[in-house]
Amino acid sequence: ISRRAAAAGFEWENIDGVWDKVAEEIAELKACEPGTPEAADEVGDVLFSVVNVARHLGIDSEDALRGTCAKFIRRFEDMETQAAESGLVINEMDTGALEQLWLEAKRKERS
Repeated sequence: ISRRAAAAGFEWENIDGVWDKVAEEIAELKACEPGTPEAADEVGDVLFSVVNVARHLGIDSEDALRGTCAKFIRRFEDMETQAAESGLVINEMDTGALEQLWLEAKRKERS
């Protein structure tokens, strides 16, 4: 959709304008009451704006999102494994302990 609009001349002059739009949309979302139709609309606006950033960077946003989802799944499954190996129940752990599991999963994935 954004490629079509850009091809018709409805486009920012540079990526700085796109970043400004992302910031504007995030501010509008933050001002919304959670769970409202307005908030849902603003989430869509944030996502659409980020898609435009990706397009300006030459990145396929759908591929990027699929890759990030797969990475998150791998890391979260690693967290679950770490917890189980330590005899812990992941949904009974505090935020600090979960963060440590997450950091360890990231470390292992990067090495």
